[in-house]
Amino acid sequence: AAVRNASVTQEEVASLRAAFEDGLDALDAAIAEGGGPFLCGGSVGLADATYLPFLERWAVQLPLTSGFALRPEEGEPPRWPQIEGWFVAMAEEPAYARVRGDTYSWSAAVAAFQRIFATNGTLSDAQRAVSRRADGAAALELRRSAQAAPSAAAALAAAEKIIANWEAVVADATAAEPLSQANLQRLEEEDGA
Repeated sequence: AAVRNASVTQEEVASLRAAFEDGLDALDAAIAEGGGPFLCGGSVGLADATYLPFLERWAVQLPLTSGFALRPEEGEPPRWPQIEGWFVAMAEEPAYARVRGDTYSWSAAVAAFQRIFATNGTLSDAQRAVSRRADGAAALELRRSAQAAPSAAAALAAAEKIIANWEAVVADATAAEPLSQANLQRLEEEDGA
C-alpha cells in the first residue's frame, strides 16, 4: 500500500487500510439505508456533490498507487454494490456529465504528483513503479479515447452551437484585445467571415 511517510509500519498501513474499508462499508450501508442510488435517496443532492471528487479520484488513482480497487473489474461483482450503483447513477446525471473528471487526467495526475513530491527530486523504486503504472494507464486511456469516434449526435450538437454563435466566434477570433487566449495570433476580420 502507498503511504507518503516511510516511517509508517506495515501494521499501521494495514490498520489504515482496514479503517478506510470500514468507512466504505459504512458509506455503502448508508446508501442502502437511504434507498439509493444516491447518498440521500432517489435524487442527486449536495451530499453526492461533496463525495464526488473523492470517490471519482479514488476509483482511478487507488488501483495505481496502492492496488486498492474501489470499483470492480469488468464482469466481477462489486465489493460495495451500493457505491457501484452510485457511480452508475451519477454517470447518467446530465449535470455531472458536464463536470466529471476523466480517467486520463486522473491517471496522468498520479505520475505528475509522484514526480513533484519526490524527496530531493529523486523517485524511490516504489514511486517509479507507481509512475510507470500511472503513465501506462494514462497512455492506454488516451489511445482508447482517440479510437472512440464521437457520436453523430454530439458532433451535430457541437456544429449547431458553432453555427448559431458564428458572429461571436468571429468577433472573439478577430478582437484586437482578446478576453482570453491572448497568446493566440488573431485573425483579420475578413479571414473569419
